This record gives sequence, structure tokens and C-alpha cells, in this order.
Amino acid sequence: MRTIEVDQFEFDDPSTEEHLEIAVAERGNFPFPDVERFMSARLESVAGERPLLGDVMAFGDELGYGLVRGYLKRFAGVALPDSCSWPTYVLEDGPDRWEIVLCAPDSFVHYVWHTTA
Repeated sequence: MRTIEVDQFEFDDPSTEEHLEIAVAERGNFPFPDVERFMSARLESVAGERPLLGDVMAFGDELGYGLVRGYLKRFAGVALPDSCSWPTYVLEDGPDRWEIVLCAPDSFVHYVWHTTA
């Protein structure tokens, strides 16, 4: 698994105090045969405290996903296809924090964006 952390100074306007963490892991028999095991590894400290995943939906550019698409490409080199309907779990979608899990055909992506501004 590789993890990319981006601080506010990597964004176009540092005064927005944006922070981003992206984790990408290849699908495979070991250690991540499914999204549940991927997220368990990502959230070891809270795995028993809350459900890891909720309902799945298809990725789309609604609800700010255009920014997700741009930041994934810019910071992690992950390019989503133009017509992307990858299974997506939305863990949080507030004005100050976005957390989603994308299930790509060959990998899993955990995306956490937040701002303190």
C-alpha cells in the first residue's frame, strides 16, 4: 500500500488550509482480496468502533467528485476513466471533510480531504 499526504502548501491557495491523504493498494489474494480488508488495514484503531463501509454507489462527478478526480490525478497519479462508475463508499461528505473509498478494477483507493479554514 502506498500513502500520499498533501499539506496546504501543495494546493493552489495555501490559505484554504486543505489537507489530503490518499492510500492506494492493489487488489489481490493477499493482503487485500476485498475492500473490507483494505479498510480494516487503513482504520485498525477504529475498526471495532464503527461500521467500516455503508452503502455502495457508482462514482460520478456529482457532489464534488470532480475535485476528487482532479486531486487523484494531480497528487497520486490515479487517472479515472471519463465515464467512471466504480463502486464508491462515501464515509463522510461534509463541507470541511470528504472521505470516500473507490473500488477500481485493479486497486482500492481511500481518499480523505479536509480543511481547517
